[in-house]
Amino acid sequence: MLQKFTCWKAPQQCDILKLDCHHGVCQSQIDRAVCKCDPGFGGEQCTVNKTALKWYSTTENSVLSAPTFNAAALVCTRVILILAFVLKARNTEGEHLTDPQLHLQVMRAFILALAGLFVIGFRHPAILGITVTECRLWFIVINTMYSTAIGLYFLEALNVSETASLDHHNTWIGDFYGNTEHRRSLGFRVLSVVLLMLSGSVFVFGTMFDQVASTWTCLGVFSEETINLWMPLVLFNTIAAMAATAFSYDALFVLRHFPQFRSVQEKHFKTAPRTEKDNVEKCQRDPVFTLIAPWLLLGSWLSVQVSGDWAVDPTVNFLTTASGMLYCAFDLLHHAITTPSLYSKIMWIAMIRLPSSWAPLEDPVSMWTRDEVLSRFKWRAQRSGTRRARRPHYLHPASEGYMPLKVRKENEKRWSESYTKLREAYPRKTKATIIHLIHRQDVVRLLTKEPSAAKRTTIRRVYMRWSSRTYRDDPKPDATLSMETERERMQREWDELRDMLFEFDEDGNVRLREPGELDRVPPKVEEKPKPLKSITMSYVVTIDAYGYTEVHEVFRTPLTHIKAEDLPSTSSARSDVNRIEFGEYKPGSGPINGYVIDKETLAWLEVRQFSCLVYG
Repeated sequence: MLQKFTCWKAPQQCDILKLDCHHGVCQSQIDRAVCKCDPGFGGEQCTVNKTALKWYSTTENSVLSAPTFNAAALVCTRVILILAFVLKARNTEGEHLTDPQLHLQVMRAFILALAGLFVIGFRHPAILGITVTECRLWFIVINTMYSTAIGLYFLEALNVSETASLDHHNTWIGDFYGNTEHRRSLGFRVLSVVLLMLSGSVFVFGTMFDQVASTWTCLGVFSEETINLWMPLVLFNTIAAMAATAFSYDALFVLRHFPQFRSVQEKHFKTAPRTEKDNVEKCQRDPVFTLIAPWLLLGSWLSVQVSGDWAVDPTVNFLTTASGMLYCAFDLLHHAITTPSLYSKIMWIAMIRLPSSWAPLEDPVSMWTRDEVLSRFKWRAQRSGTRRARRPHYLHPASEGYMPLKVRKENEKRWSESYTKLREAYPRKTKATIIHLIHRQDVVRLLTKEPSAAKRTTIRRVYMRWSSRTYRDDPKPDATLSMETERERMQREWDELRDMLFEFDEDGNVRLREPGELDRVPPKVEEKPKPLKSITMSYVVTIDAYGYTEVHEVFRTPLTHIKAEDLPSTSSARSDVNRIEFGEYKPGSGPINGYVIDKETLAWLEVRQFSCLVYG
């Protein structure tokens, strides 16, 4: 059975409430009455003149409003970040010139700082007295800057995804793990984003020329008639934010579910500089921020645009101020987490202040553990009241040049691996030579990059301790090489020729072998054909520091023209024994301020050269 309903006519709320709309018309709804204000007026009773401007007023538009506070907070935080980037660039001495993450953050900070300044100066035409046409042009500039900043988050998320997938190691110049043919230009990417966002703003400006500005705002008019103006702009920025979210999620997925990529990076970092590892690790801490920050910036931009038109709406003003403060705080945290030095300080504060269950166990930047940090501060707290505190041991965390335990183990492990490989590659080199070679290859690099004198001293001490332990524990002895002289070589060759030409029986009788028998005797000496020379050569035998002998062919030179420094030495560096052997005097001891050769040495050289000519 159908029920009958009675439709009652809604009461006229405007007549009941007697709402007075000064510059508008009262509209009656079911349970309330609202004022629809005329263009240029706002407020609950249309009493606020949005076209007029004062510093602060309840009946006119104010300079000190929510958009101004939002833009001022944006400018202040951007200036702080830019100064931090400048100081960081001065301290690192060009180590981060190829860091795309840093470049994108600097460009975004600069663009948002300019956007905030333009919002403060050009959000209302009466602030600087600009015309409506100029106001429309500033609409394009401000919206393009905000859109470009959101697009830079997309590029930063793309860089994070490429770093996590081993396309490169957070650098846009250099080797990309073998992908050198795919060198990507950072400038081309940024220019593409700028042109794309600019084209969107220009397109909207061309189609909605009359609606982009008014006499009370340069940020755009928000009403039912201008929905076609804002939908394309919101769509452009939403697509950029969604792209940043997608690549951030891809980076998080790779970092979590592909540990083999992390293993490849760790293997590469064993021989790479420490700064390269810090650049990759700070990039791996970035996906969470590139996932959330674009949406916060999108909300801040949209609230600023709306509050420029709805200047007296308290809800919109609160959302504008809150969104600006939230984004600025989140961006400062983003900068602190992705800056290795600031992130290390945050880890230290957390290890000291937080309870053991919440505190981090290790600082990934400085490699200090929580126990080492607490031990350092406890020792200093105990010694703070004493006038003559004894200096701690260089391996104690309170030492000025302390090297963390994990860093020491990594260095010693790297040195031990290099020592093993070099011992196998050069079996004739001594243990001391291999250890010295490691010092020249790796330890000198560490000392050069370390600015602290105390830490350089610690590096030397750790290396000396490792070298002593390695030399003592290595069971493989040094290679012993016989130093064969020229006389011994000739004697050995003579014995081999004698055994080949003569045959000795048990009674000691000697028989000359027949020519036919010589072919059946295995030769013990390799006969090499000597090239015919029209100039007679002399032979000089030298012995290096490891005992190797080598014969050099030289032109015959009169002894009176031989210089002492041209004589071959038996070692790489001449000692006093070598100089006495060659008859050399120290500078200033003879008639000439230089090296001279005495008569006894000249006689010895004549005999030596004669023997070389005879047997050579």
